[in-house]
Amino acid sequence: MLCFWAIAFPVTSQAITVQKVPNLRQVNNTWVTEKANILSDSTEIHLNQMISDLEAKNGSEIAVVTVLFFLSIEG
Repeated sequence: MLCFWAIAFPVTSQAITVQKVPNLRQVNNTWVTEKANILSDSTEIHLNQMISDLEAKNGSEIAVVTVLFFLSIEG
């Protein structure tokens, strides 16, 4: 699965690792994991619909993840 991460302004007290990001496609059939609270509900719905349409058309999968801070595992 091709993943894109939208990273909001860093807030170190609410850091998250990639391993802690839930796979919402498996959990509740959505493509968007919204941890930073930067997307409106309508934007999240629109993104989910666009990605679902793309998957139906050609099998592509895209995950959209917003986080407040990204911890690198590369030191």
